[in-house]
Amino acid sequence: MRAADLCVVNTCTVTRDADREALKYLRRVGRENSAARLAVVGCLARRAPETLRQTAPGAVILDGAEADLARALGLPLAAGPAPAQDRGRALLKVQDG
Repeated sequence: MRAADLCVVNTCTVTRDADREALKYLRRVGRENSAARLAVVGCLARRAPETLRQTAPGAVILDGAEADLARALGLPLAAGPAPAQDRGRALLKVQDG
């Protein structure tokens, strides 16, 4: 895992094992990117926000009621699309299974 300024973790979980893996991943992200801001969204954020607050105390937890991630994180809103600073691709893992 590379260093990051912001980590957004989508916890789309429906089973106890998936919940456990998501919490394990959040602990890992917090340990390996301790200086990064962390935002948690998805099913587990809606179902168990208190568990997430215990696992990742400094995280911003978006339980679905807050649709604007940038505003919830206190980030400045851009007037338009941000210009690409370098050309490349990012890997975005959406689902296992």
